[in-house]
Amino acid sequence: MKPLAALFRLLFPLFIPCFLSAQGTPCDPQIQLVSANADRQSGFVALQVLARGPDCGPIKQLEAGDLRINERIGDQIPQDISIVQVIDSVVYDTLNMNQDSVEVLFLVDASEKAQLPASLDMIRTFLERHNKARGTYSIQLFSDKLQPPIPIDPARPMDALRPIRVRSGQPHLYGALLSVLQQRQNAENKQLIFLFSGGESIAPDYGGRPRLPPTQDHVYRAAEALGNKLYLFTISNIGESELEAETDGAPGAFLRQLPLKTPVGDDGHARGSLPDGVEQIFGSGRRLAISHVVMVKPQDLVFSGRTRAYGLVDAHRVDADTSYATFSMGSFNDPVRIGELRQAVSWFGPTLFGLLGVGGLLAIFYFVVPQIRRRQFRHAHVVPYVSQPGRHVLDPMTREPIRTGEPVVNICSMVVPLQTWKDCGDQCPHYPGCTNNNIQCSGAGRGQSLNFFALHGVNRRLNWIWFGALGGFAGWVLYALIAGAGRNWLAAAAEGLSAYQNAETLLREAVIGACFGLGMTLMLAIMEERSQSRRISVRRILLRTLLGGLAATVAFGGGFLLLESDVVGSPIVSAAISWTIFGVALGFVLTLRSTIERRRGLLGGLVSGVIGFLVYWLSQEFLGTDLIPKVISLLISGALLGLVLDTVVKLAENYEIEYVSPANYHRKVPLSKWLKSSWDIMIGTQPGSQVYIKWPDENVLPEHARIKLEGGRVYLYPQGETLVNGQIIHGQKRVQLQSGDTLQLGRRSTTQMRFWEK
Repeated sequence: MKPLAALFRLLFPLFIPCFLSAQGTPCDPQIQLVSANADRQSGFVALQVLARGPDCGPIKQLEAGDLRINERIGDQIPQDISIVQVIDSVVYDTLNMNQDSVEVLFLVDASEKAQLPASLDMIRTFLERHNKARGTYSIQLFSDKLQPPIPIDPARPMDALRPIRVRSGQPHLYGALLSVLQQRQNAENKQLIFLFSGGESIAPDYGGRPRLPPTQDHVYRAAEALGNKLYLFTISNIGESELEAETDGAPGAFLRQLPLKTPVGDDGHARGSLPDGVEQIFGSGRRLAISHVVMVKPQDLVFSGRTRAYGLVDAHRVDADTSYATFSMGSFNDPVRIGELRQAVSWFGPTLFGLLGVGGLLAIFYFVVPQIRRRQFRHAHVVPYVSQPGRHVLDPMTREPIRTGEPVVNICSMVVPLQTWKDCGDQCPHYPGCTNNNIQCSGAGRGQSLNFFALHGVNRRLNWIWFGALGGFAGWVLYALIAGAGRNWLAAAAEGLSAYQNAETLLREAVIGACFGLGMTLMLAIMEERSQSRRISVRRILLRTLLGGLAATVAFGGGFLLLESDVVGSPIVSAAISWTIFGVALGFVLTLRSTIERRRGLLGGLVSGVIGFLVYWLSQEFLGTDLIPKVISLLISGALLGLVLDTVVKLAENYEIEYVSPANYHRKVPLSKWLKSSWDIMIGTQPGSQVYIKWPDENVLPEHARIKLEGGRVYLYPQGETLVNGQIIHGQKRVQLQSGDTLQLGRRSTTQMRFWEK
């Protein structure tokens, strides 16, 4: 027996490898988080988990108590979240180059810095060794531009490799890789990509165009989006003298980290040679990619563009490492609330609500405000008439005696019954005739017009508020038509036009900005035209509207790009920047060929943009992210934009002309912008006149008079017969205007105006 025992001890070590081979190669047990996505219908977040046992198979009976999961929203402190359900979902990575059809791409840096011959030599060696494997092969070169792919016959690789030469330009690695990954998102076959690069990415010169180059994060997200169908091998093709430690800041660190973004475990990175994993996948069997889906309840159901990071750790192991997965969804201006079917939310209801809001605001301004102002006027200026013995006072219009106790107005130069005041259009009977030499008076007697659209007194401000709210509603209607009814179209357009993972969100942000900018600018441009004395120009309105829409598109789309490129770290900050830029751009657009001075318009736009953002943000915080609160926030933001613009511009106005007669055209026309620009302000019936006489008056000439600022003083140059404070200005002698001076364009003219200087 001793010889047999000795023989057994001699042969036993030889049987161990065979025995282990028969039993299969053991695996390291692990529980790893692969990816995360929101389930919009259920209201939960689905985490794809790889839970693998020693036998390389999925762990049986994985339960919620086996896992500990936390969630971090933006820069907040991670919070533990509850697990709702653990679902078995076994997914195998079935890549087998000897059985499956795989698309193989060699993406090669062909710039002057790269070692192109060494890369081509590795490709040739690989193809000569594995030319029996199935699949389609191609090579694609890049430097500052990505070249079209070149097909390769594995049996004759040199036919494709021999003509390849070094390309000019710097290596734009991120742009080339992002385009390649994006093009393969809809591919059905497995994708095997060999990347030969030094890891350095130098963005090309875009020629002054405002473009933000892709970053590492964009590439990482695109790689994660491909999931299990992507195998990615990165090879550093730099020369031996340039090899350096691949620290976190070194270019090679990107190549080392990139394969880790794919859920498969066979890909990898090497320097100067093909990774070991290349040989493992040729002829290998299937491998476990995902074993379970864990449904968790997030802290907040509203996704507003902030990055969600999820951490998973094995609850039974003290020394277990935490694995992470991140994703983002929605934006500040277009947040996504999971757990509700947005298709079931009617866009008709919010639109009707917005229409009622605009109509209700108009009803208040048109009916309620005049009643309040009438009561205030009666309280301040209406008193009961007290008769005097032996004196009979007649109504100046009806010539009937005024009875004791009858309400009369006390601001006219004569006793006027309240009813007569109303019959005369809420003004004294002889106003504005009393402002010339025909009837002596102090110029008082003009009441505040109660017609909402008269643009006189407080009505001007109310018009700016209402037209601003109407602009917000118009922006909502455009948004509902394009973004609400065209979600599928937007998604398809985003997929075809951009290589970014969040391209749809970017496009939606731009659409929101365009809609709000077009609606707001249109209504405020109409309001600005109505405030001028010139003839309303449809061309000026359309020009401002298009420029405002373009500016808003750039502002809101650019704000999202700032967030995506990590220039700003918070969606709220990026939204604040977008609203501020939009307000400044709107203020600038409204100054084009208008009476608004450039500096005042910019200041008003800046203030209105900041306030508009605050209102929009507060409405999101307190009213929620549903569609009706969004309509409310747009209406309020638009109304405040109009109010602030009018207030800032009005407070900064130095010179004005007030139309006194005819009474139906009473308003104030700002002159500061033209005077300070050394313009000659023309008064006349010519449509291009800055002070345009749009009513019929045969005594007014097309170019009746000019007003000009000289040496800090304002002068009037009459071209036709003109009266200043009742005195005829003879010839073409200039006269200095003082604040409150009354101008009449001819002795028989009904046109009167007053000059004001603050």
